[in-house]
Formats: sequence, C-alpha cells, structure tokens
Amino acid sequence: MSPPRLISEATRRDAVNLANSGKAAAPAASNVLNLAEAAALVRCSRAHLSNVINGKVHGIPRLPAVRIGRRVLFRRESIDLWLQEVESMTPASNST
Repeated sequence: MSPPRLISEATRRDAVNLANSGKAAAPAASNVLNLAEAAALVRCSRAHLSNVINGKVHGIPRLPAVRIGRRVLFRRESIDLWLQEVESMTPASNST
C-alpha cells in the first residue's frame, strides 16, 4: 500500500473554491478576455459592447475583437488602446 499523497494548500484552496462556486478558478490577470470580462472592464453591459463591436454606436470607433464560433474574445491591450482613442475623441470640459 502506498502512502497517502499530500495535497498542496493551493490545490486544496482551488478545490474548495470550485466546490463553492461551481466554476473553475480563473487566472489572476489574463491577456485575453471574453465578452463579459471586457464589458466589466469597460463598465458597460455586454449588449452595449456588442453594439460597439458591430459599429452600431454613433461616434464611437469599433472595438477590435476575435470571433471563434460564437465566442467573442478581446486582447486586454486592444481594449486599453481603444479606450485611449475614445478618450482622445471626447472634448475636454471647462469647469471654471
């Protein structure tokens, strides 16, 4: 009979998180985001972000995305560059 294997603290914690949430633990900072993660990052709804991707929001440039079947994926760097572009288009308000 072989001795029992010891489970690392990180593995045990991941198993507890999985049991509690019903989902696998996500990596801390991924460079690729799905639609829900990108919408949370930009602080808008998934539907609105889909409209931005499809060019349906007047005055806002399209956000680059990759489609794999029904999945829509974004590079975090692309979102950051897109946000900078949108910020540069927004006129500065004079609050004097």
